[in-house]
Amino acid sequence: MQAVMGWILRDMARVGRAFLARYYEEIALVLFCVGIALYGLGLSGFSTHFRAQGFLQIGGLLFILFAYKRFGREDLHALRVPLISFGVVIVLGLLTYFDDVMPQSFGKVWGSVNTHIIKYLVLFVVVFLYVRHTRRAYALILLGFFGLMCALNVGGTLLEFWQHGFKHNAGKSNLPFYFNAIYTYNIWLIAPMALCISGAVVCRHLVLKALCALGAGLTIVAMFANGERSFLVAAFVMVFVPFFVWHYRYKARILGFVVVFALPIALSALYVQTKSLPERYNFAHMVDNFWEVIHTPVAAMGKYDKTCFGWMQCNAQSTKDGKAKFFWEHSSLARLAMSKSTFKAFLDAPFTPRLVGVFQTGAYLWQYYESHPHKQQNRMYVSMDNPKHNGYNSPHNFVINLLFCYGIIGFVAILGFLGFVLYRTYWQFTHNTEDRAKALISLWAFVCLVGICAQSVLDVIYPNILETLFVFLGGVMGLCCMRYGSSREVVL
Repeated sequence: MQAVMGWILRDMARVGRAFLARYYEEIALVLFCVGIALYGLGLSGFSTHFRAQGFLQIGGLLFILFAYKRFGREDLHALRVPLISFGVVIVLGLLTYFDDVMPQSFGKVWGSVNTHIIKYLVLFVVVFLYVRHTRRAYALILLGFFGLMCALNVGGTLLEFWQHGFKHNAGKSNLPFYFNAIYTYNIWLIAPMALCISGAVVCRHLVLKALCALGAGLTIVAMFANGERSFLVAAFVMVFVPFFVWHYRYKARILGFVVVFALPIALSALYVQTKSLPERYNFAHMVDNFWEVIHTPVAAMGKYDKTCFGWMQCNAQSTKDGKAKFFWEHSSLARLAMSKSTFKAFLDAPFTPRLVGVFQTGAYLWQYYESHPHKQQNRMYVSMDNPKHNGYNSPHNFVINLLFCYGIIGFVAILGFLGFVLYRTYWQFTHNTEDRAKALISLWAFVCLVGICAQSVLDVIYPNILETLFVFLGGVMGLCCMRYGSSREVVL
């Protein structure tokens, strides 16, 4: 009996191996799409023991196990900039073990490096290798599925808006599916906006251009319905990107018109129109008073925040002289104050890496200013229930946050990676215009990444968004370096 069972199990294993060897590309594609679907539905952490990224890691591992003979020096050459950039940041992350402001064990530091750095590199590499070495149809299906999830999220947000109106006016926001916070959602409105803008530029048929323009309009409505201001800033920036990077007739003349007339008119109209809007969207009020606010010591900025004279616990330096002659909306003022507080601390040691997890910045700054009494004017004006967080766990400015965490060297390494992606995608849609699919996808990634960078100045990017972004960028870069066509297409 045991011999028979052993024979059956061996035969099943042989059949299973044969099945995987034949269909591993299709299975990996399905696993990738399942992971992307979970991200797009707000279920990236649907289980405490297994996350959406697990499907992508398993799919990537399966593909590598069966397709490893396809890999060679060309892959390392194609990945040289990402590997060097991430390598520098990993080393700097490990060096935070020697930080004396908020010391941590090496095990905890290594865990943070794995969670906040290595994880994103793994996702980028496995998707890159799959798309680079799989069939072109599968690569397009994968990236097309991501686009489908973007469209689904726009539709879901519009449905929320149809049912509930502008809920954010009551302190809530329109979030579809299983998303539970506005700040975990950015790529699902920024990416479809970038896709529609790119489609309107790349597509040759008027019907497709019109559909893309309609999609961009619907996405703008979804952004207003969502209520996150940084998404609208990203959309405004992305609209102008194709004027600068896309090739078209009379570019110099049109670009001159955009820079000299269109952009100033758009900014002026924005300035004038927002004067009558609520303080959350009163761009004119912020512009008029920015210079005075930014030159106020951080600890005293609370005098512009009406909540400091109500329910909010604020630094005594903010309220000792009474209210200022004007108030500034709390959310943006607090972000501005935290950004300045973080930047001031960064300037004290600009080359020193301090943290790996950006969401520990608030706690770190509290301890930092406690140990530097002569710098008390630079600490955050908010003092809520947990003063160790200064009221916020991060400055809501991802750029300054990265500068503070990894220092100038780490920040330059991150810029190197972003520059690599932007250059490679730019090369594709300027030198490979006959392949419309490649041109569209590379321009989509370029515009989307610019939008994400613009939005990151006003908010922090959460892990589930970064995971999705690196999956998307890995797929796009794999398509740009795909092993078909002329040898020139492969060289980076």
